[in-house]
Amino acid sequence: IPAPARGPTKVVQLRETVATDNGPRVRRTTVDGFHPVQAADAFDQMELQARRRKADGGPLFTALQVDAGRAYAALAERCAAEGLRCSSVEAGRGGPGGGRDWIDGVMGRSDQLARLHAAIGQGVALSPRGVQAHADRGRKVIRVRDLVDSVCIEGRTLSEVLDRNGWAAKGLYCAKLRLELICALDRMACV
Repeated sequence: IPAPARGPTKVVQLRETVATDNGPRVRRTTVDGFHPVQAADAFDQMELQARRRKADGGPLFTALQVDAGRAYAALAERCAAEGLRCSSVEAGRGGPGGGRDWIDGVMGRSDQLARLHAAIGQGVALSPRGVQAHADRGRKVIRVRDLVDSVCIEGRTLSEVLDRNGWAAKGLYCAKLRLELICALDRMACV
């Protein structure tokens, strides 16, 4: 059922692998019409847009790249939401370890996020150059880190990133941003 407040969604077909006499077999676990719904992120929206433009085209991103982007978003959101449990840490109460296990987890996640930020880098994804820099004063420089954060965390498509920064959502600019995003996601997947 469409719900505007929920945002874009996609239907997920759950599957399981079962052992048969002929080897492993994958089968659906839900009945048609009763599939769960999952929130669609920017990767899902971009794939849907690409399929609408060209039905026989391949995927825009590999599964490894999409997984790296989604893991980065989950880690960044978790690190941003973590608070400090002062009573456990300062007083040394709260079970074995006195809260050290919790703070070690926080520090480990923040170190992982710092490594991902280093892998993304501070490069420039798109910048007005030469004559364009003087003629197009409304265009802003799009850094790779801002591009990754916009797509992975904020859920913006490449066209929306271009519009937000004063660029026309043309195929040439989208292709350049997509290439920069793919390279960043590949570096993130290796961390």
